[in-house]
Amino acid sequence: MYWSAGEKPLSNSQLAKLLTLYEQNYVQVRMLIPKLQTMATGVYWSRLESCLDLRLQVLEVSPYTTTINLSYVFDGSTRGHAAPDLQIRVYHDARSAEALSGLVHGHRLTTRNVRTLIGSWHLNRFLFKWLSYCRFRGHGFDIDQVLSKSNSSANG
Repeated sequence: MYWSAGEKPLSNSQLAKLLTLYEQNYVQVRMLIPKLQTMATGVYWSRLESCLDLRLQVLEVSPYTTTINLSYVFDGSTRGHAAPDLQIRVYHDARSAEALSGLVHGHRLTTRNVRTLIGSWHLNRFLFKWLSYCRFRGHGFDIDQVLSKSNSSANG
């Protein structure tokens, strides 16, 4: 196997750290989106005063995985400029979550088949920090609260 200039293969300990990062991302995703495994495909929003809107798009649901897209939307519309913009696959059975691709800091990062493990480390480390920040700011996708707010406004 050939390695690009300045890049060396990950050692076993580095690979173990990457897998641990996937597990930490899973915990962060589940804290941000507690009912993810039961959500239907579609678009969901977390809106907070004095924060950018956080858009969750559930792209694909299967018994063991859920693929989502998570992004900030800058102009408040449903089609606004989105960045960071990450596609994430959540492996419910393995309790891990991996950023597959994304737009981060103006650079499009592509899916694993053309991305190095080191690139995967950088993208998933960003995901971990961003999810932590979103939770710190108060973002969340609690579907029961969304449904109860919808029902109470319909009844009121």
